[in-house]
Amino acid sequence: LTFLAEVSFRAGRDTARVTYAGEANCATTLTLTDRTTHRIELSLAAAPSCTPGAVTVRARSDGRLDYAFTSPSGRYTIQATLSRA
Repeated sequence: LTFLAEVSFRAGRDTARVTYAGEANCATTLTLTDRTTHRIELSLAAAPSCTPGAVTVRARSDGRLDYAFTSPSGRYTIQATLSRA
């Protein structure tokens, strides 16, 4: 399954917005739960058509970000590389 994912971060905020387009059809809030210099942990909020879970975003040396989502049961996962729009 392939679909477009858009994540909007704002400097100084503890929340972000994620939208999965296409079959996933989900738009919800990500809330910061932990961070280090090169990694942030977020909680994806439940919303219509959205499965809640944990998100990890890691900085890459090429300036892009690795995005990983896992549902609480581990049944659903998403792996993506994010690029600046």
